[in-house]
Amino acid sequence: MAWSDSLKRALGRIGGRRPPAPEAAVPGSPSATQPQVVPIGQAHARQVVRVRGEVAALTVRPRRGTPWLEAELEDGTGVLTLVWIGRREIPGVNAGGQLVAEGRLAEDNTGRRIFNPRYELLPE
Repeated sequence: MAWSDSLKRALGRIGGRRPPAPEAAVPGSPSATQPQVVPIGQAHARQVVRVRGEVAALTVRPRRGTPWLEAELEDGTGVLTLVWIGRREIPGVNAGGQLVAEGRLAEDNTGRRIFNPRYELLPE
């Protein structure tokens, strides 16, 4: 993006106008702003990834008085944990269910996690 485009966007926000919305993606075609689904085993840490898999287990863990809903997602190539902070349950997210999740992949000595991912429930 050119400097003048950035300046126009910033001035538009100050003036209360919103920048134009990006064009909607054609159904069935990948969007330029939406990453492709990648196998969990090939997802890279610190990148925004889009993964698909089966919820193998759900756990609620209290952390400093706040519930964390953790869903273990697996696809046959790897496993990662989806973490929703402040949630005890999410309707439709059940063990054995299929979903697509998107977010930034964090990795440390405790495992691979995506915090507060965007998700889409898939039909059974």
